[in-house]
Amino acid sequence: VSVVLDGVSDNFRPVNDQARLTAVSDRYQLPPRFALCVGSTEPRKNIPTAIRAISQLRRLRADVQLVITGVDYCRIEPEKAFAGLDLDGVHFSGYVHDLDMPAIYSLAEVLVFPSLYEGFGLPPLEAMACGTPVVTSNTTSIPEIVGDAAMLVDPLSASEIAGALELVLSSEDLRAARVEKGKAKVATYAWRTCAEETRKIYQRVLSTRAH
Repeated sequence: VSVVLDGVSDNFRPVNDQARLTAVSDRYQLPPRFALCVGSTEPRKNIPTAIRAISQLRRLRADVQLVITGVDYCRIEPEKAFAGLDLDGVHFSGYVHDLDMPAIYSLAEVLVFPSLYEGFGLPPLEAMACGTPVVTSNTTSIPEIVGDAAMLVDPLSASEIAGALELVLSSEDLRAARVEKGKAKVATYAWRTCAEETRKIYQRVLSTRAH
């Protein structure tokens, strides 16, 4: 077994162009302040817990909303998938074009990614590349991928997620530290490195077969 890490596209970087940020915000009707949740109605993305967490957070910060990107999973619409939850302050953007994601990450106050299972988990790294702090799950592959650059939480605990979000939003020092650690962490994930490591594996296998 040989392990080769994925890379993060160079498209993901902080967006500072105000015209571009405004255009993307208008296109998806984004609120002024929001936590971002990248996923869909797919169960493993654990969106209901993120919704419960933002409901708790909004008791302290009513101006912070939750933006959820992604398409409907198996044609299950959000209103049906999340029926019975408090959707006040929750905005479903639907499908977002890849080229618009860096701007959305840059507009977000924080990425909340409470996935129950990931084979790798690119969204936390994409957010870090855009200078956005990350609150994410302490399960499966995610801790190995993000290291200490993100705040790790129990993905089944809405209160723990809400507490982590409040810390990120209330402490400039904590926020700045996570952003800097995120930039350092994401620098270790490059598609060129992925390609080179993959080529070495092929060369090693072919060399072995030649003998």
